[in-house]
Amino acid sequence: MDRIPRLLTAGDRNCWTVPYHFFRKLGRLNFLLRCNYDTKHLPQLPIFYRNILEFFKELKTMYGYDQGSDLVLFNNREILVDNISVYLSNWVQKDVISIKDLFKDDGSYLSFQEFSNKFACKTNFLQYYQIVSTIPNQLLLKARQVDSVTKNSLQAMTTFFILITISESI
Repeated sequence: MDRIPRLLTAGDRNCWTVPYHFFRKLGRLNFLLRCNYDTKHLPQLPIFYRNILEFFKELKTMYGYDQGSDLVLFNNREILVDNISVYLSNWVQKDVISIKDLFKDDGSYLSFQEFSNKFACKTNFLQYYQIVSTIPNQLLLKARQVDSVTKNSLQAMTTFFILITISESI
């Protein structure tokens, strides 16, 4: 279990090049651990890293850890495109993190034009509607009832399990 803290604090050491390569595609390990992931839906992840993530998911389950990770749009086992969870770095950079970020004040979806205007995010309408159409109804209902998960709130979750100081190096 000591591998996750080591991966989180890897820094710029050359031995961390490979894990950095794989986790970067998923928003980095620190972000991924806060998502509602299922390793079978994560693209191109080696078995070794899948096993680490599975063990960590087990820990989260044992300790009843839930801080709205099911409302995070990305790396979500319930929001799949072609049976693969999605991660769109350009959306995350513009603070589109939660299902609720796709809503108007009245709880209905933003149109593609409204989304584009609000976030100035480079995406096309097909990609936007592909994501919107894959969100299950139970998550929509939950998202309408709770506060939004933001990038800052995800990064502020330092009581995640006391692993060691969490950095964004991976």
